[in-house]
Amino acid sequence: MTAGSRESRVLQEIRGGSSRAVYLVTGEVVLAEPVGARIAAALAEEAGGEVTTFRRPADLRRILADLRTYSLFGGGKVSLVVESTVLSDRSGAAYLIDQAADALPLRGGDVLSTNERLAAGRLLQVLRLFGLTASSESQQLLGQLPRWVFEGGADPSSRSSRKRRKRGARQVETLVEGLVQLLDAAHEEGLEGWAEIDASDLASVQADGLPDGHFLVLCEASAAKDHPVVVRLEEEGAVIELAFVQADRQGNWAGVEELAAELARDTGTEIEGDALRELTRRTLRKQPG
Repeated sequence: MTAGSRESRVLQEIRGGSSRAVYLVTGEVVLAEPVGARIAAALAEEAGGEVTTFRRPADLRRILADLRTYSLFGGGKVSLVVESTVLSDRSGAAYLIDQAADALPLRGGDVLSTNERLAAGRLLQVLRLFGLTASSESQQLLGQLPRWVFEGGADPSSRSSRKRRKRGARQVETLVEGLVQLLDAAHEEGLEGWAEIDASDLASVQADGLPDGHFLVLCEASAAKDHPVVVRLEEEGAVIELAFVQADRQGNWAGVEELAAELARDTGTEIEGDALRELTRRTLRKQPG
């Protein structure tokens, strides 16, 4: 299915009364934002509300908190978020596991200590991030997580991509054994997951939904395909993947046709393909390496 046909399908579903709490549009921002704006406008029209646009927010916490509350006045809320980078990589889950690992080995005793409870909350939040519930025994639950989650991650609040930790096979095995004990103890105490990272909050919104008439539309230049939130959004049919404007090593430009179509739609003026490719070559900063 092409990007255009997927957009048409999503808009048709919305106007037919079927909508999701969260939508994701990925690709070149000059393409993704107009598509996201059309989806947000359709949602707002159906909900009787307005669209609020946020560009490059420092985090999603306030935006998500606002969406979780009902409006005392007016209709629904539609937040259009452009370039949050919340789904650009999967490091958040691995980082939460690193935080849980800080409390291992458990000190023992009848109840978990304060630090152990915090660690258990991080671990439970990872399970929630991947859409896993505490319906199975601990070893089986942790076995459903991908191996990279246990190998070490970077702090998602840091601009650096350097790994915080890197565990080998034996270290991963030891870690999982400790996490099984931690998860068992968490289940016995009836704990629930919490964590202060945007991806976890977003996963909760996706799993639990939002109040009627409240929606989030993300327009991202980059979203990791194996990120658990992205995977579930894709399964729900809530992802529209657009082109990137970039040159290959032969100097051929990809994505310019989509860009020309969007410009024509926005301005009503068409531009010839050769002219657009030359304009693209002259104006884009990133050149093939």
